[in-house]
Amino acid sequence: MFATPYTALGTEISDDYNEQTNIQAYKTIFFLISFIAPSVLMYIFLNSDLASSTQQGYMNISIVTSLMAIAFGIFCIVGTASSIPKLKKKYERAKKERKEKTPTQIFKMFFYSLKRKNYNSLVGGYAVSLVSSAFITGVGLHLFTYSFYFSKTQIAVLMGGLVLATIISQPFWIKYSKKHEKKPAVLAGILTSLTGIIIVGITFLFRNSMPSMAPFIVSVIAIFISGFGTGALYSLPISMFADLMTIEYAKTNKENAGLYSGFMTLAYKIANAIALLVVGILLDVIKFDADLSTQPMSVQNGLGIIALLGVSISLIGAFAIYSQYSIKKEQVDKANRKISKIRNQTKDKSVD
Repeated sequence: MFATPYTALGTEISDDYNEQTNIQAYKTIFFLISFIAPSVLMYIFLNSDLASSTQQGYMNISIVTSLMAIAFGIFCIVGTASSIPKLKKKYERAKKERKEKTPTQIFKMFFYSLKRKNYNSLVGGYAVSLVSSAFITGVGLHLFTYSFYFSKTQIAVLMGGLVLATIISQPFWIKYSKKHEKKPAVLAGILTSLTGIIIVGITFLFRNSMPSMAPFIVSVIAIFISGFGTGALYSLPISMFADLMTIEYAKTNKENAGLYSGFMTLAYKIANAIALLVVGILLDVIKFDADLSTQPMSVQNGLGIIALLGVSISLIGAFAIYSQYSIKKEQVDKANRKISKIRNQTKDKSVD
């Protein structure tokens, strides 16, 4: 109920090609900060091994996170209130088309959208690229714990470095996309992230023959590189989606941002759910046992294969899919000029 209109709102409050990237970059920064919050809250509230204390700790975490979700949701609504008059005008223009859409038509539009090259490549690339996060959260922590033997503090540094790199990379990807277009920026981000994963893979293979602190130091650098590349995969695709909706509106004179945002959210959630299911099955296949403090070597190697191959395949697949995307800035600017012309003609008619 919140995610779909929230995503659509981010694409509607500006029609400018570069400003769209800025909006999504800010959105990504706060999205990633939310990744840190659970770790911080767990450190604060789960400070005892007693079952009763742990239970109360999780209850406290649920209360704090719920209040944060409500507070930041309200902040978003209040912060974008100035856009309501503009959006109301867009709503009035789209009102007639919106009434005509029946559930059956919406269902048909979903499958119709999947046949369209640019939308298909954008949604597919976005969903597949973020599947890597399922492997990182589902297997990555186990890999660093049981295969690399990193401490909780070291793992916290790694995860913090990943999020920090993704956040601080946003200004870089904004400038890069302005200079080289958004699609090349996304592809460069994927290759950068893949480079970091390859370094982690090499470290994994030689971890037992390296000096004691070397695997951790190299992993921190590699994860930072990977996180820096990942920054492009969170903000730019949504900005590209906004461009696609601009061109769509110029062609059809129909406002479908909310509808297509829903399709995009659905595709991502389905892909993520399937990935988590696969991760769970694979952990059973390699006979991972969370009750064991030390895992057999076969399980350690299995964790490395699942995590590193899963992330790599996800990124390579996303690269192949995003490569099919063909929209450029000049096309978006042309669409905006056409939309502006249509709106001016509508104004003139209403005055007459």
